[in-house]
Amino acid sequence: LLEKRESKLKAVLLVLATGLFFYWRSGLPSNVKIESQIVFPKNIYSETTNNQEIKDFLAKSPTLKESFDKAFEYYSQSQYSDSIVILERIVSENKGFRDGQYLLAEAYFKLGQSTNTQNLELVKQIDENKSEIQFNYFDKAEIALKKAIDIDPIDGKLYQLLCEVVDKKGNSARAKEYREKAEALKINFKFAITHSEGD
Repeated sequence: LLEKRESKLKAVLLVLATGLFFYWRSGLPSNVKIESQIVFPKNIYSETTNNQEIKDFLAKSPTLKESFDKAFEYYSQSQYSDSIVILERIVSENKGFRDGQYLLAEAYFKLGQSTNTQNLELVKQIDENKSEIQFNYFDKAEIALKKAIDIDPIDGKLYQLLCEVVDKKGNSARAKEYREKAEALKINFKFAITHSEGD
């Protein structure tokens, strides 16, 4: 019985000694680098403009239609950055507006093609232990399209553009999936139209 008590006491002392050792170690300065943390930006809508015309336009608090028409006007003139500034405002205030997300994705995609942003660095150092993900225009186009698909999951043109975007990002396997999805939705749409005309 005495031997069992001594054995239990030794075990307790060993546990206490181990705990004290690690507590003491935690108070010492460490040269071991802490594993980096990845930080996602709170807001991907970051496009800015020096175009005073746009600033004045947005300051007037235009309606959704006025804003979309103006954004489309800039987009049609290949002024994608100016179009994006307005579209980012639109979708941040009207989260269920599918057409806004789609045109925004189109503008991001066009701007990505013209500036070759797939070669930009995607991570920015914040401090020694944290890195913030930096989305390029193709990343933003993909995000906008997925939001549009959440709103309207049976619109084939969304998947078609998504196919082109992810293909530009170098993911041919996913591009193929989205292409097939777009084709399937196109076929279903034609079938539904034919059926309704027959009725």
